[in-house]
Amino acid sequence: MLRSLKSRLTLLYVVILAVILIAFAASLYLTARRELLGDFDDSVRRQAQAFAGIYFDEAEQVRRGDRMTLDSYLQQLGASAAIFSSSGAVLYASPGSFPLERARDTGETSFRARVGDRTYRFAVERVGEVIVALGLDEERIERRLERLLQYFAVFIPVMLLVAWYVGRVFVRGALSPVDLLRKQAEQIQRSNLSQRVKIPKTRGEIRDLAITLNDMLGRLERAFDQVNAFTSNASHELKTPLANLRTEIELALERGADVETYQHLLASAAEEVSRMTHIVDNLLLLAQLDSKQAALRREPVDLAAVAHEALGDMEILGETRGVKVRPGLLAPDVRVTGDAVALRRVFMNLLENGVKYNREGGEVKVSVWKEDSSARIEVSDTGMGIPPESLPHLFDRFYRVDRGRGRSQADPIGGHGLGLSITRSLVEAHGGTIAVTSREGVGTTFQVTFPIIG
Repeated sequence: MLRSLKSRLTLLYVVILAVILIAFAASLYLTARRELLGDFDDSVRRQAQAFAGIYFDEAEQVRRGDRMTLDSYLQQLGASAAIFSSSGAVLYASPGSFPLERARDTGETSFRARVGDRTYRFAVERVGEVIVALGLDEERIERRLERLLQYFAVFIPVMLLVAWYVGRVFVRGALSPVDLLRKQAEQIQRSNLSQRVKIPKTRGEIRDLAITLNDMLGRLERAFDQVNAFTSNASHELKTPLANLRTEIELALERGADVETYQHLLASAAEEVSRMTHIVDNLLLLAQLDSKQAALRREPVDLAAVAHEALGDMEILGETRGVKVRPGLLAPDVRVTGDAVALRRVFMNLLENGVKYNREGGEVKVSVWKEDSSARIEVSDTGMGIPPESLPHLFDRFYRVDRGRGRSQADPIGGHGLGLSITRSLVEAHGGTIAVTSREGVGTTFQVTFPIIG
């Protein structure tokens, strides 16, 4: 079995050439045979007419029984012949087993028949008042055709051997850039994904392959960097509550405690466990969204209705932080196809982000409207804003503009840097896009676009 692409391509090239050569040889052989036999038939007819002329010239000798002239002529010609009268009487027949019955009774103008141990081609011609049947041995034609076949039998294998060698050299040269790419790719490991293969100077498929391979390596490098950063950040986020929990338990065991202290310890432990559970749930949701395995329903959803529900839930949080959460333009009958629970989470995450990073007395506003064939959502706040250098990373997992603004004793709603990442994944899972604009000291605005129904 040929495993090498070079061998398979060479074999394919040789097989195609073999088919072409055999087809050409067969067509040439059949054409030559047809032409030779046609010329041979014409020659037999001319010889039959010439033999009739000799018969008439020697008619008197034939009547006297002197057949040496006709017999000598046929012997020199290597032919077999017979002459019949118009009534079918045999006037002359050459020595040997001449097929008299077939020449006289069938009415054929040409036929093939065995005479002795050889095959003759006969022509039946009417010349004057007699019918002449004369045949010549086909051996001369068969020898020519056999020599032609022998020539093909030598020429075709030699050409195929030459083609195999030339084809293998050609294929090896054509695929040498692929071998070079393969060797370069084999040297690239997980630890050096920044390395790239060399792009050939020539244009064509190999150059396109090298560019595609480098693009793939770039995506792999970014994916591994994201995985490493994701693992590191997840470990850090989970390590903090575990360390807090362990410290509180060890202190309680060392110092001893009463029932009230243990109750406080259990409440704190429950809070840390809840925090870890929230992180794990978010990580699981992100993994499901990345692998397209999240069980999202597909049904018509009224975005204005979902926005009203999210506003109702966020108003309480806004009151505790002195931030007003209010509706903007909520146009009715702005419907998209999606999961109402997931879309509600999009609203909740954006509103919560606006409340958390707002100033006291500020406000968060949400609007929903239809624009052309899209549904638009806008959540804006009057908070502290986001630095320009942080905007490109805002949707990265575990990214926080200022980690000092995260969760603390004074800030019980601090996040883990997963909310906006989950929001973007949910938006993209619904075929939408999300963008953000911000000015420091002025506020931040998130714009979400979904394809609309109808």
